[in-house]
Amino acid sequence: MSASEGSNYAVLNENENIIGRLIGDGVEISFTQGIDGSVQLCLKQRDLPFGFIDAKFTIYDFATSDANYSRLTPVNYDITQTSNDTFCSSIQLPGNEGTQRLFPIIRVENWETVPYRPFEETTYRLVYSLAGMYLIIAVSGWILITLGIYFILSQGQKVAMMEFVIISINAFTTIRCIYFFVLNGGYSGVVVDYVLAVLPSFIYLTAFTFILGFWGITVTKKLWSNAAAYHRKAAQTILIFNIIIYTVFVVFVLLFQFLVDFPEPECGGRVRAPLDSALRTQKGVSIAYAVLLSLISLVMSLGFVIFGRKILNEIKKTQGSRQKKSNNKVQIVAIVFSIAFFLHCVFILTNSFLESKSNIFSFL
Repeated sequence: MSASEGSNYAVLNENENIIGRLIGDGVEISFTQGIDGSVQLCLKQRDLPFGFIDAKFTIYDFATSDANYSRLTPVNYDITQTSNDTFCSSIQLPGNEGTQRLFPIIRVENWETVPYRPFEETTYRLVYSLAGMYLIIAVSGWILITLGIYFILSQGQKVAMMEFVIISINAFTTIRCIYFFVLNGGYSGVVVDYVLAVLPSFIYLTAFTFILGFWGITVTKKLWSNAAAYHRKAAQTILIFNIIIYTVFVVFVLLFQFLVDFPEPECGGRVRAPLDSALRTQKGVSIAYAVLLSLISLVMSLGFVIFGRKILNEIKKTQGSRQKKSNNKVQIVAIVFSIAFFLHCVFILTNSFLESKSNIFSFL
């Protein structure tokens, strides 16, 4: 997804949206006593590189700054252009002692009401499409879960392994749906970055550990004489594997949150500071995260191959009309999941080491 990148010398409104750019040096005028009236002030525009001014910025104006020069606020003056690079306006003098700091800018119309929009227009449409898709899947999933709970309570059915799979997958789709709606709203922070963006991938892995665990129980059950002890041991194995997965998640959240230190912006916040050191640290953490996550995906891919093959061998030993049908189902599931997790492994590694990433490759 293409985000609207911040730029040097940007002017922001209260909604934190870029509504203009600084185009020249400013002046600071101090008054030792109050003076009534107005004066003509002219400020020059610097020689700006081609493409520095976005086509959407059409209104020349002056902007006032706070004492720390950390924020510029347009003042809506009537600007007269006296030459190619000089802009003048009549400014009102303060009626009391004080200081005025004014800078030449170019901005959009109605700058006060421009909402925060972190993405390009095409990206907004894509994100809303994804949010709607996940919403349909999530609603359908919760209907199935509600019906399942009804049958369990009314007919006394036992909770099967597939119930946990459905709940995990539906938790994934629900959080993804919320994430895409929140993303288009321009919200950000720790909750959005980690809980809504990263955590669903681990929940998705959890869903398939239940399937893989069930297959493991099926092919190794005959090795145990005590069925109750065996099921308890299998449940503990699945639990330990998920504890490892979520420990990895927590560790890397902490590393990203506290190890990567982004430098403060320069020039009162109007110039973005170089991110070389921060990006190097972040790149190292990202690669370590990708290697571990891809290793988990590879293990699960091999697990579906190994356990799927063993289950197929067990099915071949049985007789009956349902033997061929069951054989086909297991074969399809094993092939699809093993290939999917192997591709997930390759995707994570490739996406981490490639300098230039393709959006098409992300969807593949």
